[in-house]
Amino acid sequence: MRQELGLGLAITLVLAAPAMADGTRYYHPEQGFTIDFPVGWLVRENFAGTLVFAYDPRTQARVNVCTDLLGLGATSESYGQLGMAAFEEMFSDFRSQEQGTTTVAGSPATWYVFSGRMGKISFSTLEYFVVRGGTGYAINCSADQKTFASVRKDLERIVGTFALDPLPDEPSEEETERVAL
Repeated sequence: MRQELGLGLAITLVLAAPAMADGTRYYHPEQGFTIDFPVGWLVRENFAGTLVFAYDPRTQARVNVCTDLLGLGATSESYGQLGMAAFEEMFSDFRSQEQGTTTVAGSPATWYVFSGRMGKISFSTLEYFVVRGGTGYAINCSADQKTFASVRKDLERIVGTFALDPLPDEPSEEETERVAL
């Protein structure tokens, strides 16, 4: 498994985003995922090492998605451990607060809540690690430590809209429904 992770770490610290288009359903055809961002959120592709970055100018909450080529056999747990080790080295005052497992886009996912500081900027992050077909998807949801608790449910709702295209050997949803009939 590759140890080099493109988790979009710098994005958690962006205070003001450059001008971007208004948020809505985002699709990345090369990486095969979609995610919904609320109206009013600003969305930008390929920003600071991420595939997509979204920013709420009202609350300054941020969500971004990055991918890593991990190889077959990688799990959300192993991906999460690598990611958290990288975060711990990168940020001062790093503190892991919660962790668990769930399902995101029909795939097993590991999630962590942590806080840290880079320079004078203090933040809290809810990070999801999803692995499917040897590709890791890191979904980073962050906000200022003071506002994180008030926006966490909104961030979780956004992650709930994350969807993956079927792998080449998986039936599509439409094909699955046809077989069930």
